[in-house]
Amino acid sequence: MKLHEMLGWYGMIALIGAYFLVSFELIPAAGLVFQVLNLTGGVALVFFAISKKATQLAILNVFGH
Repeated sequence: MKLHEMLGWYGMIALIGAYFLVSFELIPAAGLVFQVLNLTGGVALVFFAISKKATQLAILNVFGH
């Protein structure tokens, strides 16, 4: 598996995981764990989108996080 593909999978898992953990009140939304998962997941998806030349997705992730 290529690095950009691994980043894409990590980004997706990190963002969905962060949402899940906050939704079920397992971690606080203002906590460090949520913030780190959200930030690193978003950055990973931006790099993945750029590597796939999906400019629209990259821009959406920059403004969404």
